[in-house]
Amino acid sequence: ISEKEMPGTRCENESWFINQIQEQIQTKFDVNNRTFEFAFLDSFSQSSDNLQDPIQQKFWKRESDKLWSFLTSNGKSMAFKSVDDILQENQRFKREISRLTGILNQNITKLTQDMETIKSNSYNIKTNSPVVGLCGFKRKMTGTGPVTYDSHSGLSTDGSTISHSTGKYSVITEGLYTITWSARTRGFTQIYLRKDGEQDYDTIFISNTEHEVSRGSLLNDMGSRTVIYCLKQDQEINLHVNSLKAIEGMQFCISLQSEVSVRISMLCTRL
Repeated sequence: ISEKEMPGTRCENESWFINQIQEQIQTKFDVNNRTFEFAFLDSFSQSSDNLQDPIQQKFWKRESDKLWSFLTSNGKSMAFKSVDDILQENQRFKREISRLTGILNQNITKLTQDMETIKSNSYNIKTNSPVVGLCGFKRKMTGTGPVTYDSHSGLSTDGSTISHSTGKYSVITEGLYTITWSARTRGFTQIYLRKDGEQDYDTIFISNTEHEVSRGSLLNDMGSRTVIYCLKQDQEINLHVNSLKAIEGMQFCISLQSEVSVRISMLCTRL
């Protein structure tokens, strides 16, 4: 093989080529401890101008014998495909690609339709979710007991309302509610929020202008309280006055912040 070395700094012999290919295969494909057979066949040696060259024919014979020996020694035949085989296989691949393209287009169409359905459902959930935003108004109150109302304002799409005669709000939609009340008061005033008839002491509203009243001054105070409740269907809430001299401009507002979900339902259960 060394006789086939060519002059020049960029030319290498066949041994160098074998070592380089072996190293690249082992490095790139993680093939270790395996030696590959190599044969160097120069097809140009079989052209008409070179058939009479004994040196080229010598190496052609040696290398082609080496390849033939390698192919026949392992007991396996080497199968080659004809041009017709390749053309048939290409046709089969084309049909398969066409079939898969059709399936892909169907899936894309279905996915687009599903996305539109999800978008529509999300919009319906948003627009169909109940809305509760109610405020009861009491112009003036001079006695203790439940706060009743002269009128109310706001909107409720689930049919719930604040009773003017009892002052109670009856829950229809289970969820998380914000409850706020405010008023102008005179003298010593205590107002509590009641849930299902039970007084919630954490919600106390206190105002005291007794000192100013005793001095003959008609001093009014104004304040408010806000609480957040998890309320279930059919529960009732209302304001109750335990002590007062006079209340004016009482406003009691209820707002549904979030309809019940699994997470909110678990929270309401704990509360």
